[in-house]
Amino acid sequence: MTHNPEKQADNPKFMDRREINFAISAVMFLTNFLLIYFICQRTFPDIAGITRVILVWVGAYAMTWVMSHQTRGLARLALSLIMLGVLYIVSMSRP
Repeated sequence: MTHNPEKQADNPKFMDRREINFAISAVMFLTNFLLIYFICQRTFPDIAGITRVILVWVGAYAMTWVMSHQTRGLARLALSLIMLGVLYIVSMSRP
């Protein structure tokens, strides 16, 4: 059986598909957004409104970009699950 790179490019592994990567990145962004929001709310209580949203959005975008470019496939899925666990712990420990 010979290796055919053209056929492999047309049929990527399940975790390397574009729609799967998009969905995992969306989950990572939402998780990062909420984590940074909780941190910003505790650290800077006097910053509110659109300023907080912009600060949190930029932070979450940067964090998601770094996480997405450092991991691929199952590592990205594992990282997003770990971050969801961290979000769960943070949200349950809030007063």
